[in-house]
Amino acid sequence: MIAGPGPPFVMEPTGAALALMSRLAGAQRLGSTVVGGPAIIPAPGLRVPVLQTLAASSHRQLDIFVINVSPTTSVRAKVQLGTRPRLPT
Repeated sequence: MIAGPGPPFVMEPTGAALALMSRLAGAQRLGSTVVGGPAIIPAPGLRVPVLQTLAASSHRQLDIFVINVSPTTSVRAKVQLGTRPRLPT
């Protein structure tokens, strides 16, 4: 958190991500992937995807988080929802 002399404050990205993820308590994690996203290469042989995803379902609500981990690059992204696979009867 970045706090000033008055009541308003600005939440840092890490705090914002933790606040979003705290809503996932008790939720069912769902599969999610990033297709064709950029990567950061901090060292030879090490590739870190810039976009990280997390999806969960709880009480008929779907939460999808896409977090840009790059401190310097903005990334355009499109979220595409798939269909629920049918369970065998």
